[in-house]
Amino acid sequence: MSERRTHSAAQHRGAALSSSSDAAPPPRRIQSDARPLTNGRSRANGHANSSSEFDELDVKREQYEQQTQGEASSSRLPSPSSPVRPIANGRRRTRSRHGSEEDAEEGAGEGSTQRSKRPRMSQDDGGADEEEEDDEEKKPKIKAEKMAANGARDFEVAHGDRDREGFLPGSIVRVALKNFVTYDSTEFRPGPYLNMIIGPNGTGKSTIVCAIALGLGWKPAVLGRAKDIASFVKQGYQDGWIEIELKGLAGEENVTIKRLISRKNNSSEWRLNGRTSTARAVNDAVGRFDINVDNLCCFLPQEKVADFARMDPPKLLVETQRAAGNPNLSSWHEQLIELGAEFREVQGQLDRDQEEQNNLEQRNEVLGRDVERYEQRKQIEEEIALLNLLIPFAEYHNAKTAYSEAKAVRNDRKADLEELRQIHEPLRLKVESMKAKRSKLEGNRIKATESLNKVNKDLTSAVRQMEQLESDTTELQDTMSNLKAREQEHHKLISKLRAVVAELEAKVADEPQEYDLSVFDRALREIRQEIRGADDRRGDLTAQIDDIGLENRQLQNTHDETLRKLRRLDDVRARKLEMLHKADEPAWKAVQWLRANQNLFQKKVFEPVVMEVTVKDSKYASQVESCINWATLRTFVCQTRADYDRLTRELVDKQKLRINVAEMEGGRNMEQFEAARPLSTEQIRQLGFNAYISDMVDGPESVMAYLCGSANIHTIPVALTDSVDVNQVEQSRQIKRYIVGHTNHTIQFSDYGRKLPITLSRDIKAARSLTQSVNTAEKENLERVIQEIAQKTKDAEESIGELQEQIKREEEKADDLRSRKEDLDRQKMDAVQPRRDWEKAKIDLGNKKSRLNAEHNKPSQEAERKRLMAEVHRKTDKRVKLVRDMKSLLEIQTKHRIDLDVATLVEVQHQVNYQAWKDLYTSKLGEFKEAERALKEALEEFAASKQLATQMQNRAQAKHDDAPYEIQQKFHRRQEEMGDETSMNLAELEGELATLQGSLDLSTGVAPGVIEAFKKRAELIAELGDSIANQRREVARRETKIERIKSQWLPALQALGAKVSEKFSAAFDRIGCAGEIRISEQGDHYEKWGMDILVKFRDTEQLQLLTGQRQSGGERSLSTILYLMSLTELSRSPFSLVDEINQGMDQRAERAVHDQMVQVTCRANASQYFLITPKLLPDLRYHERMKVLIINNGEWLPERIDLARFAKRRLAQRSGGSAGAGGAGGGASQGRAIAAA
Repeated sequence: MSERRTHSAAQHRGAALSSSSDAAPPPRRIQSDARPLTNGRSRANGHANSSSEFDELDVKREQYEQQTQGEASSSRLPSPSSPVRPIANGRRRTRSRHGSEEDAEEGAGEGSTQRSKRPRMSQDDGGADEEEEDDEEKKPKIKAEKMAANGARDFEVAHGDRDREGFLPGSIVRVALKNFVTYDSTEFRPGPYLNMIIGPNGTGKSTIVCAIALGLGWKPAVLGRAKDIASFVKQGYQDGWIEIELKGLAGEENVTIKRLISRKNNSSEWRLNGRTSTARAVNDAVGRFDINVDNLCCFLPQEKVADFARMDPPKLLVETQRAAGNPNLSSWHEQLIELGAEFREVQGQLDRDQEEQNNLEQRNEVLGRDVERYEQRKQIEEEIALLNLLIPFAEYHNAKTAYSEAKAVRNDRKADLEELRQIHEPLRLKVESMKAKRSKLEGNRIKATESLNKVNKDLTSAVRQMEQLESDTTELQDTMSNLKAREQEHHKLISKLRAVVAELEAKVADEPQEYDLSVFDRALREIRQEIRGADDRRGDLTAQIDDIGLENRQLQNTHDETLRKLRRLDDVRARKLEMLHKADEPAWKAVQWLRANQNLFQKKVFEPVVMEVTVKDSKYASQVESCINWATLRTFVCQTRADYDRLTRELVDKQKLRINVAEMEGGRNMEQFEAARPLSTEQIRQLGFNAYISDMVDGPESVMAYLCGSANIHTIPVALTDSVDVNQVEQSRQIKRYIVGHTNHTIQFSDYGRKLPITLSRDIKAARSLTQSVNTAEKENLERVIQEIAQKTKDAEESIGELQEQIKREEEKADDLRSRKEDLDRQKMDAVQPRRDWEKAKIDLGNKKSRLNAEHNKPSQEAERKRLMAEVHRKTDKRVKLVRDMKSLLEIQTKHRIDLDVATLVEVQHQVNYQAWKDLYTSKLGEFKEAERALKEALEEFAASKQLATQMQNRAQAKHDDAPYEIQQKFHRRQEEMGDETSMNLAELEGELATLQGSLDLSTGVAPGVIEAFKKRAELIAELGDSIANQRREVARRETKIERIKSQWLPALQALGAKVSEKFSAAFDRIGCAGEIRISEQGDHYEKWGMDILVKFRDTEQLQLLTGQRQSGGERSLSTILYLMSLTELSRSPFSLVDEINQGMDQRAERAVHDQMVQVTCRANASQYFLITPKLLPDLRYHERMKVLIINNGEWLPERIDLARFAKRRLAQRSGGSAGAGGAGGGASQGRAIAAA
């Protein structure tokens, strides 16, 4: 309970029902059935409204005083003399004597998992087979009129079928709800006649309407509210149920239907008379009583009131027939609609066939003269055909003769060549043997030359050795002559070396002191370390510059490659532009102007579609182009209206260019077009398609949207193979056009009969305009890459500049350090220089002493002279030996030179002889080659003549085989006349053919296919004659059937219309207005026949058709309720319901309608009627057969309220008497309870 109270005040709303009646059911029985529960508002809400509640009770008290004083007759609302049993559907549950039964039912509802699958209920509209129609035709016309005049009473239960309480079979006896919309739990019992359900807005009146419709098996859609059954389970609960008890047929038990609803599964379970059942069984049970919840004439929920006024006359006629007419009326009407459509279709086909037959006959009459001329030409054509057969055989004869001649020439050339071959062979062998000997002699000469060259080489080496020995001897002799001068130079050098040694000894005598260099070394190390750090930093910076430079080079390479790709794409655009120039020069000129003036526009203006779009896969180019005509492809696309105006003003108005321009501002975008596809991509793939045409095209979004809007490419699926399930495509009825392979299919649906699909197919031509495709996305991507590279290059150059500045600073720092290092080096050198000079002098002293000792140790002059003389003698001995060797080599050279001369002379003589034989062989070889060439030409001529003869033979034979049999026979007779084929002169045959051809050309020609068309038309005329006869019989049969059914339907319909119009007019007369019902006849278009409601609310007006727009809301409501009341007495349904029909009425009209409703619905033969209203006027007419059901708001209500006792107590309080305690007061303090009888 605490959990429920945490809900908002809006969720604490509910309704309570209480009933009171002066009808037959005794008060005790009503009290015993009471089950008070609440569904309503919080206590605070109940207290806040307590004053208004007592004000309403004061009004009831005043009415009661008038009744007790005799001021009101029985036609006014009586005093609530019987106890009222309030029933609430609020949050808190109170005591109930049926609690155990409720708990059991609730448990069953919560366990429900079965989903309701109830089909749409249908009623039996009478027999439709031929035998019943024939029997019905025999009945007199007066019977149909009588049946319509008596309405449903002729076949509905009779007045005597009412039970003792007045309920007709099918009437609602009891309604119980559990956790349904605003109700926790409630139960009420309506009366058999008029039931007025009243209560404030929001208390749950319309919920009762929902409960009746859903409880009797109808779907939520009939209510115009939520679509899911689970939506009717009360918030906070998972399960709920509806239970409706219907009065059974005479002698049968009542029918109890229970629908258990599960929110979790959005499903229903059914109980029929306490047993588990199905929706179909419930439909059958309800159908026995002719209950039509889906007919607005019988069951009008609040949400459907406006629909009734908007109902067109044909729909109103159908619903009126179902509600109040003879059950056969609907069946007859449906048959007439179907037969009328079939009749029009057959009659139309008959008219078309007759027209076509007349046309064909007239055309064949005109062709009679052509046929005569055709026969004359046919004879000439046969002669020509014969000559065309003879000529190939004559050509074959000539080719065969040429073949024989070529064969003879070939044989002669073969013999000539063989004779020359016998002469040529010995010469060839002689030349080859001399050629071999020439090679041998050449080898001897080469060998002799090599031997001579070797001896010459040895002599040259000996001469060089002799020259070298002579030079060495001369040099030794010159050295011996210079020995004295060299001795003097030696003494001078020794004296000089002694002076230098003395000077150096003086220098090294005083050794300088050692200098401490650690201070300099430490300072120099620190500077060198700083220099290395600066060099390292500069190296790092240089490396960074090198890396950036490498990246720049890579970027430049990418830039160059991207530019090449972009140029290739531009080349494609250039080719497309050239194509546009050839195909449409005005559009080309417009493109040139647009490219130069694009900056004049607010947004980009796109060039013609053919320039902007690209076919993603070239395999689909033909398919895509077949869906887009040239007018669309040449269209410029503007994104704004201003750009459209500027472009057309400049190019169309000023330059007079005939171009197409489209504007896309405010139009649908691609997302909206893709959402509007007839089927999803997955669904069309299941049908065998690859994609939609729009998926195969790439381009700017505005251009793509224009293509979708103008060419509907987003609705045309395409497949390259024959994998499409055509039957599924046609059955889906979603796709109107599709492409399979190279065929374009268009589906149309017949306007008659079963609306069968008609598919038109045409072949797709090869693409011409979209073969050159520019990938727009790729181009944009390449342009974006170039921009990115330019930005990266700029950033890199800035980075390099910054790094170079840092390098410059590091170099300046390093230069400063090097300058300091040089200063320290100089200081260090100045400090160590004396010591270094001393050490150097000491080293030089040692070297000079060593040199002086070496000069003292050299040999004397005489010893040197002896050594030189010995060397001269040794050289002389070598020269003598070399002279003897050279003499021997000269002798060998002379011998080899003689051998070479002999070999050369022999080779020259043999070469002369060889050339003589070779010249002789060559001359004979020319004759042989000429004979070979002549034979080759003869062979080629022979092969060609043989091939030609074979071809002529095959051609002639093929002509013969292909010729008609008659021509073959004439050919054989002609051959017999001409003799053998050698006598067939080709020139004569060709001359004869030319003569006949000239005669044929001079004769009047007949168009190709004229005779065939004449024959086909003759056959078609005969076929049409048979078809027309059959169609005439079919038209007559349908016409007879229509007249037979119409003779039954129309009188009954007219009688029904007259009856309804009579009651409707009378009802309007009683309120001072005018109304009339007319049947609108539409010839054989029976689906257009309608029931027109004409109304007039003012004297200055004429009768006008009731529509959803012409009259005011109150006028429509008044007309609707009066029309429904006119049908009440004729209705076949055991009960009718109208929800809040009095919205918008003034008090006068509402009071008049109420009086008429009470009069009509409280007659002894009236059926059950429910009127739901949120308001109630005072002093309304009351009838004892009425039953008033009051819906109360509140958290809790007492089980019983005695309104009579309550009214007396209130009167006593006003007159000063003591107030007695009563249950009504307690109930009112706890909630809101309003009850009226």
